[in-house]
Amino acid sequence: MSAPKKMTKSHYYAVEEFFWKRLTDSADPDIRRLRQIGKEICGVASTERRLAAHLGGGDKAFKLLSNEIPARTRFQIPSMRVLERTLPAFHAEAQKYPADFFRALNLGSCHLVSGLNIEGSFGAAAGYASQDDASVSSITVSLTGDPHASLSKQLQAAKRAFHHELSHAVHFAFRIEGGNSLQRRWWEPFEKRSARTDADGKTETFARSYGRTNDAEDVATVAESLFDSTMSRLLRARGAREPLLQKKIQAVERMYYALSDGKMDATFWKDLQRGTTIDEKYWASRAASAKDPGGESYRLELKRHRSYFDVLRRVDALQFDEQRDEKAINLYFEAMKKLPADDPDLREYARLAARRINTYDKDRLDEKIALYERLLSLAPKSFWFVYNRLAGYYADRGRAGDKALARKTYERGIKALPQEKTLFERLIKRLSE
Repeated sequence: MSAPKKMTKSHYYAVEEFFWKRLTDSADPDIRRLRQIGKEICGVASTERRLAAHLGGGDKAFKLLSNEIPARTRFQIPSMRVLERTLPAFHAEAQKYPADFFRALNLGSCHLVSGLNIEGSFGAAAGYASQDDASVSSITVSLTGDPHASLSKQLQAAKRAFHHELSHAVHFAFRIEGGNSLQRRWWEPFEKRSARTDADGKTETFARSYGRTNDAEDVATVAESLFDSTMSRLLRARGAREPLLQKKIQAVERMYYALSDGKMDATFWKDLQRGTTIDEKYWASRAASAKDPGGESYRLELKRHRSYFDVLRRVDALQFDEQRDEKAINLYFEAMKKLPADDPDLREYARLAARRINTYDKDRLDEKIALYERLLSLAPKSFWFVYNRLAGYYADRGRAGDKALARKTYERGIKALPQEKTLFERLIKRLSE
């Protein structure tokens, strides 16, 4: 299939309407070429390029896809008329985030579709988010949904879906599942699934009832509301009356503050709510704010948080062989070397390393002892059970002087963890019996 040498917008619209079924076949290279020609003629291509550059945070590997099929979905490819009318508004919505946000988010692709249906779910969906094994996120947003609604109302729904799905990518960035002590600080307000209702039957502790599904949807419903000026005013008014909902709003704002390198601060949220135009000029005029000291600490925590999960990913990637535990322990130790003595992640690494060391066979006592000694040299303020396990290994080995080394281990524990003095003294007494 070839296009006229001087195809106009009306030519393309006619071709699209006549060959619509073939134009939904994204696998055909001729169809892709024709759609690209149509995008250039209709001015869609330049908007797509600007949108892709912004969503990708300057990463050339980022993909904005409006003619490919994401996995686990059924949908229609958006017509050129739909793209022409919706993309500029969609681009304006994306500019409510600075480029720093998308760079930190590690967003790999954004699919723009029509009439989205997700495998295993009922009815049309507004969008969904996913993450691959390399922690690269992808979002899919339906530009058109309810066929009975006007295009403007469908676009409003698409905007909400965009912010909603992006918040799931934030969820991925903060790796909420599992939960170490560091994660608890980020996610604590969203762990309470109970809800109270007001006189009108509305859930007071959730942005909307769908947030009761799980913690990720709880965050997403709060986030989507914050990016709509009307919904934001209503949500904040409710938050002023309900302390838990207010904590959720503050938690979401702190996450976005951290991911945007401090640009999405209190001033930004006020500007957004009052209807200030948020675009590239706005972000160029704003410097990272230093008015929120708590946000700065959260930003530093995010950096440590990501380093922690980077180590876990490297451990998961190790081959299953007889050296796997040894390699994993060395990865934990290398990470511990880079941390200051008061860093909370030291305890997390110590716990993970101790778990690996304990899997060694009984005939490897010398190796266990050496590894535990190294662990305590890196994290002396870890856990009482680390000292107890090392003392036990010395006692089990039973060489001359090992009993004294076991006692000395407990004494070291008292100095490092004075709050556990009574426990260590009981263990010393038991050792002497």
